[in-house]
Parts: sequence; C-alpha cells; structure tokens
Amino acid sequence: DYLKELLSVKSSYSYIYRVGTEDFFTYSELKIVNTSKDSFNAFVVGIADKNDAIREQQEQHKQLESALIMAQQDSLTGVRNRTAYDISEKSLDGEVAKGNVKEYAIVMFDINGLKYTNDFMGHDKGNLLLINSSNLICNVYSHSKVFRVGGDEFVAILLGSDYTNRDKLLKKFRLKIAKNELKGAPIYENVSIASGMAAYDPSKDKCVDDVFQRADKLMYDNKAKIKARRIKFNLK
Repeated sequence: DYLKELLSVKSSYSYIYRVGTEDFFTYSELKIVNTSKDSFNAFVVGIADKNDAIREQQEQHKQLESALIMAQQDSLTGVRNRTAYDISEKSLDGEVAKGNVKEYAIVMFDINGLKYTNDFMGHDKGNLLLINSSNLICNVYSHSKVFRVGGDEFVAILLGSDYTNRDKLLKKFRLKIAKNELKGAPIYENVSIASGMAAYDPSKDKCVDDVFQRADKLMYDNKAKIKARRIKFNLK
C-alpha cells in the first residue's frame, strides 16, 4: 500500500539495501517501476546485484580519506603539517565567530641546535632530533593537536583539559628541557626546545593568528634565555 501510494506520484522508486550478517553481507538494489494503465494497477519489480559497485565506491572513499590524511601529515614526525594547521586555524576562527569556542591557547615551539646537528653530526641525526622533539611535545600535550609548521617549528592548539592545565603543562615541558641539558647527552637524544604560550583574549585578539604571533614572540624570549643558559654551561 505504501509503494502504491508512493508510485502514484512517481513513475519509479529504488533503494539499496544490505543483506547478511556483520561478518558477511551483500548489497542489492531494489527498483520498482509503475506500469499501471487506466484502472489497471501493475508494477515491475527488479533486483540487481550492487555488491561490486558498492565495494568499489567504499574502496575509493578509503583511498581518498587516506590521501587526505597523508596530505596533512608530516612524513618525518607523523604529526600534522602546515597544510593541516592552516585548515585548523580557519576552522577555529569559524568556531570562535559562531560562539562555539570561547577559550583556547597556542603554544609555539622552536627546536634548538638543528642546524648545528645537521652540519656537524649529519642529517640523520638532525632527523632524529626532530623526531625526538616531536615525541616530547606530543607526550606533554597529549590531548592537543600538534603541527610541524616549519623546518624546526611546531605548534600546539590547546583546547579542553590541555587548555585548563596550560600553565602546568608549560612548566612541566620546560622542566623536561632543563633536565635534558644537565644529562650531557647529544642534543638529538636529550632535546632542547624553546617554547612560548599565549591564550586567546577576545578583547584584543581578532583571529587565531593574533594569538599565534604573541605566542611566537614569547617563544623567542624563551629561546634567548635558553641560549644564554647553554652558553653559560658551554653546551652546544
């Protein structure tokens, strides 16, 4: 009765359905064509196997998703790349404008000693420095998106619990860096990273980039302090 009523205003109707269990199932398409004439009601019903076509579409979708992920991932460290950051920045600006996000912070990181490591220890050790630095950042900021936005620059966008605990996390991070300097191991093993954090202030920040720039300045202030400390203790 439902189909008769539906086909009274449409000449045909079709839908795809799945039959089977979670372990094994197939896709089929049911199509009904209204062939009624005058007072005689008649319908042609056909069922077509759509399994191969649907599976192919699903595989193409998976490949597309994988390609999109790879396009936004730094191949060396595995964190998100600059493209992913630009997308996240635009999205965050949009969410703030809608009132969905009211608080967040940006942490800027700059890896110390990358050029020295590449020049005097080799690029393989330079890569190891970047990987170990990325791992340290991700371990401390475990609930945040981390991005590699330049050769030796990383960014974390803090929301939720990482935002709430932002001061504790920054203190924890800098303490780890200070302890690394005392171990006397090569810099690619016990990394040195400058950091700077700025929290969104709606009274003066018009966009994410405003917060980014303030965090970047604070990072360079921290970098100067680390450099002075390393010179004092004759550390490379």
